[in-house]
Amino acid sequence: MDDDYVPQRRMGAGAIIVISVLLSTAASVLAVRALLEAGLLMPHATASQAPATETRVPDVVGMAADAADELLSARKLRMVVQERNPDEKIAKDAIIAQTPLAQSRVNAGEQVSVVVSSGPTKKKVPALAGQTFENAKLALEQAGLVLGPVSDAAEGEPGTVTASVPVAGTEVEPGSPVAVSVARPKLAVPRVVGLNVARAREEIEKAQLKVGHISEMYDRRKKGLLVLSQDPDPGTSVPPGTEIQLVINQGD
Repeated sequence: MDDDYVPQRRMGAGAIIVISVLLSTAASVLAVRALLEAGLLMPHATASQAPATETRVPDVVGMAADAADELLSARKLRMVVQERNPDEKIAKDAIIAQTPLAQSRVNAGEQVSVVVSSGPTKKKVPALAGQTFENAKLALEQAGLVLGPVSDAAEGEPGTVTASVPVAGTEVEPGSPVAVSVARPKLAVPRVVGLNVARAREEIEKAQLKVGHISEMYDRRKKGLLVLSQDPDPGTSVPPGTEIQLVINQGD
């Protein structure tokens, strides 16, 4: 045998299998790549594309809108104001209703639609002119309003309301005060001419009137400090508190 002869080794079955697998894998990779490029195969989602995390919707009904927005943001939800409606019980700028409902499970990042209160329905000032003072107070109470300052009116049927502020028909917040003017009852001016000024003052004040300006003149035929004239004249109808001007005789 030739010393330089090197026998050729035959390829074993195991090696053939390995080569076949490698060739098959390479073909599969090329096939998948071709399908992806053709748009016939969608790639698998990556870790960053994982489904959104679920969260539970908190109950925000009755909360102030600002506070509700903060709470929803903390739960990774977005608040969207759907509309504003009046409500007799829910305070202005607070939440009346929400969608989805509280305790619902939703994906983080979803929106929660809310209805926000615009406050109680406004009230209309009732027509008060011509009503008695007592009836006017009752009308205000029934309208959800309250009686405000009361002033005296010189004209009108005594004891009746002549005007209101705000005027009838004005829309105001519930519980708002309404000021009224009431015609004062008329009083008869007493006759004080011929009386001593001190006695005249007593009679005027007894009639719920006031002594106004007192001037003097001299009449030697009259006693001193007697009332010589008055204004308004005796018997005139005037409102309570009206001032009576007097002219008296100079003292001795």
